Amino acid sequence: MLMHKKRGSRVKVFGICLAFLLTPFVATKAYAGGYAQHQISIKGFEFVPKELQVSRGDTVVWVNHDIVPHSIVISSTEQAISPELESGETFIYVVGSSMAYECGLHPSMTGKLTIP
Repeated sequence: MLMHKKRGSRVKVFGICLAFLLTPFVATKAYAGGYAQHQISIKGFEFVPKELQVSRGDTVVWVNHDIVPHSIVISSTEQAISPELESGETFIYVVGSSMAYECGLHPSMTGKLTIP
């Protein structure tokens, strides 16, 4: 009879441990609200993809694969939203609205985030 009690205790302890381990994943999903993450590569003096359809609250990650620095500037206001990104650096942005953007150092490099 004592063996069954120990086995039941082990199952309870395992269940409690499992619940604690899974809690961060459940909380993260609820906190994230189902928003998507998108990646834009900077390479060959281009943003790839050049145009991206996103939703408000989504996260966009720019990754600089070029050997020269780049930055992200909102075209309509000329407001810099990123620092200069050296090769290998990333910049993370939470989308609030549609916007056209360009590289602050190389204005011929352009891109667009569109919320349908």
